[in-house]
Amino acid sequence: MRLSELCENARRVAIYGLAKNTGKTVALTVLVDELSARGCTIGITSIGRDGESCDVLDEAIKKPRIHLPVGALVATTRSLLKRSSLRYEELLASPYRNPLGTVVIARMAQAGVVEVAGPSVVAQMKAVIERMLALGAEKVIVDGSINRRCASSPDITDAVIVATGAVLGEDLDAVVGFTADEVRRLRLPVTQAQASADGAARGEADHLDTVAGQRITLPPGFGLTDRTDTLRQWREDHGPFGQIVLRGAVCEAFLDSVVQARGDDAPVRIVAIDSSKFYFDRRGVSWYEKRGLRLSVLRDTRLCAITVNPVAPQLRRFDSAAFVERLAAIVSPVAVHDVLHPSYPRVACTQER
Repeated sequence: MRLSELCENARRVAIYGLAKNTGKTVALTVLVDELSARGCTIGITSIGRDGESCDVLDEAIKKPRIHLPVGALVATTRSLLKRSSLRYEELLASPYRNPLGTVVIARMAQAGVVEVAGPSVVAQMKAVIERMLALGAEKVIVDGSINRRCASSPDITDAVIVATGAVLGEDLDAVVGFTADEVRRLRLPVTQAQASADGAARGEADHLDTVAGQRITLPPGFGLTDRTDTLRQWREDHGPFGQIVLRGAVCEAFLDSVVQARGDDAPVRIVAIDSSKFYFDRRGVSWYEKRGLRLSVLRDTRLCAITVNPVAPQLRRFDSAAFVERLAAIVSPVAVHDVLHPSYPRVACTQER
């Protein structure tokens, strides 16, 4: 199935790459082409910046451009719209700014290349998406930019496409393993602790529940840093932990401190609002599960597809079929595609790697 078919029922779709040059913009352009060929009115924006002609860190690396059809809606800055030299109709000036200026929503009166830079704040991005839908977009695509995984939050989008590629490492198996860890994060189980879900929905404070049934209210931002000493003291005073429910970000330093504090106790459930709240720099879900943490979420993330770029610019090239086959065997039933491989049923597109 094509990307457009895999995200058929989603009105808000996020696309993000696991690193620069993983083929995210190519996947985005393919999705735009497919939807346009079906007569779908698309909206597009970015939580970072995308569509530049070359890599901002290495001008020798040419970047794929974002081609928008006539009638498409785009949320970007006035300066980038003017830079495109294309005809457009400005529909709305938002109250939001980014380093490039005020974000506006425009309808393209002429097809062509546009650089996209939307709001960088989650709440602002959510508001802009809703305005684009109200102004006639049938499906809004959000470019997550490098490591802007917050775009995958169910708060912002209904579905997500992840781009991975050879640029992540020299060994194919290592790249596949790294990608599989990211898939595990996105597909964390939804907790059955309904009381916790209801409480989070009502905006109740973060909390820690002990096995003995005691609840400890946690201060905001508790999951952002090392809490080993505090957790060890609570463990000594109140006994083993049952679960910890956090509405904000959950970082590795905090997870490490829970591992240290729990000792040989029974596994502890760590509950976040959704998978975008878990941030891993060195490790992954499986590492923490082996050490007695059970990571889960209150809201599911719909992962539609993974795209692979077997080419690392100026570095290496993997065999495309082997890349797709090895990754698909691990992440099934999630679809895996190299959208530039001849086997992918693409509509006409001028993009090259």
